[in-house]
Amino acid sequence: PKRFALNFVGLNQLKLETFQKYALQKIASNEALKLQRMIHNENFAVNIHVKAYDKQGSQHKYSVHMRIESPGHIFNAAQEDWDLNTAMHKTFDNLKNEIKKRFRGDGGMDKKVFG
Repeated sequence: PKRFALNFVGLNQLKLETFQKYALQKIASNEALKLQRMIHNENFAVNIHVKAYDKQGSQHKYSVHMRIESPGHIFNAAQEDWDLNTAMHKTFDNLKNEIKKRFRGDGGMDKKVFG
C-alpha cells in the first residue's frame, strides 16, 4: 500500500510531451516505494522540484531537487543531468545514500528507522 505523497513543482513549466511526464511520475512512484521500504514510515511526502537550464539551445540541462518530509526527519538531495530521467534516478540514488548515512550508526538498515 502506498503511504506517501508525491508533489511535483515546475513539471508543467517544462516543455515535455505527455508520455515524458508520465514516465517521470512512474519513476518517482517506483522509487518512492523503495524509499518507503527503507524508512518504514507510515506517512511521508516527497517534494520534487524540476527545472530546465539552457532554454535557448536545442538541448536542455535539467536540475532535480528532492525533499522528503516525515515526522522527525527531513532529507534533501539534488542532481543535474542532460537527460531528465537520468537526473531523476540519480537524485533518488542520492536520497537513498542520504538516508543510509543518517542512520549508519543505528545498527544498519534492518532496524526500523522511524518507529
